[in-house]
Amino acid sequence: MNDSTTHLSEHQRASEMVERFLSLAGISDQELVSEASRLLQRQIAEIRREGLREPDLAVMGQAYIRAVGRIVAAETEVILRLGSTRAVTETRPERQLALRLLPLGRDVFDVLHGLLLRRAMARAQEGVDRSPRSTRPTAVAHVDVIASTALLRQASILDTQRLVDGLFGAAQAAVRDRPVEVIKYVGDGVFLAGPDPREVAQASLACIHELARSTGLRSRAGLAFGRVVHRAGDVFGLPVNLSHALTKRAPEGAVLATAVAPAQLPASMCRQPVELEVPGLDAPLLAYRTSSPVVTAGS
Repeated sequence: MNDSTTHLSEHQRASEMVERFLSLAGISDQELVSEASRLLQRQIAEIRREGLREPDLAVMGQAYIRAVGRIVAAETEVILRLGSTRAVTETRPERQLALRLLPLGRDVFDVLHGLLLRRAMARAQEGVDRSPRSTRPTAVAHVDVIASTALLRQASILDTQRLVDGLFGAAQAAVRDRPVEVIKYVGDGVFLAGPDPREVAQASLACIHELARSTGLRSRAGLAFGRVVHRAGDVFGLPVNLSHALTKRAPEGAVLATAVAPAQLPASMCRQPVELEVPGLDAPLLAYRTSSPVVTAGS
């Protein structure tokens, strides 16, 4: 096989990978697929030579589709709000607004992508181990707003927006300067993760205190420690489920941690052991109330 045939074959395989990549997002329009293939196949062909496999692209595809889908939803929210004003509607139709947002979106993505990727790689040794063969256990905490259903039943749109914004801000402040990551937001709560249960417990308490200070919301947390699976930028496994289950029994303002996690925590932080019945487990789960003096992010 000569070089030109090999080159064509590489680009054909890359083009097929792009097509399957887009099919994950339900995009099958040939014109869009052709445009995407033209933009992406060269880069994919080059990185294939470095060992990129199609399952790797599928993992990235899941993450990109989830993330870009949320970005598009947020952009649509902004465009519709701008388009609801008379002046904007008369002078700049919504389609034009969308086109004007694209360059800004690309620049913002490039800036954040570069900064966050470099930070993540710099912290790779001290943070969550995402390697497929990792045996390092991970501490996972779920910080949960108390009585959120009752709150939301009476909340105005503005109140709900404040809850969402307050939770986001409190979690980001709590993990700042700590080897702890925000791994997912789930409506009225947030999941944090890191290799050190003490750091994750402190970040959870910082998030609880910041939520109370900035929004007046009461919250609590559950924390579990063990093996997890990393997939498409998300985290799955028993510690995620257990941390969620523990929030329902945790006291206000405190963290309820499984017995495995307190083994890694200072004795001064662990109080009041309790046995809990958790659906799906064969035996009661031993857990400890974990607390500390009021902490601030990065302390």
